[in-house]
Amino acid sequence: MNLQQAPKVAETILQMKMCTNYDKQFIGNLCEKADLVQYALEHYQDPADVKRTLPHAHSTTPEYLTQFFGTRPPGTGLDCIYELRRHNRQNLQVVVQVAIKYHEQMGAIKIVEFESFGSHVGVFYFLGAILSASTGPAVHSSTSRGRASAATYRRPSVCAAGALATTQRR
Repeated sequence: MNLQQAPKVAETILQMKMCTNYDKQFIGNLCEKADLVQYALEHYQDPADVKRTLPHAHSTTPEYLTQFFGTRPPGTGLDCIYELRRHNRQNLQVVVQVAIKYHEQMGAIKIVEFESFGSHVGVFYFLGAILSASTGPAVHSSTSRGRASAATYRRPSVCAAGALATTQRR
């Protein structure tokens, strides 16, 4: 079977999980070249390979990415979140969902460093979601900074379906 010429066949075989003993790194590389990003991420163990693949993760579902970050060690997961956010601003919703779900493992204060990517709105959503459950003074002061920063650009709002949206200030 050739992953390059028949990616759908390869995807079907990978979905069935028929193979158990094989070179995961090699198959991960082939999946990445065939644009089967989800399967490449599943096969890679090395954080450098995962970080290299994440900028192409737009073809995967947000649910898969959220689950994927749960399988990563906290330090690696945090690095991967930064990589995902740094390369594609459209990943903000996924990054915020992952941050909300795994903030206890990764550390809320480290996640607040989203501001370094100019993502004040992302910080605002993240802190708004965890504020009621958090007792740390650093989280509360970061919330105030996030609100102020988000207010200087655009007013964020959450749509009924939970999607992120922005409206112009009036």
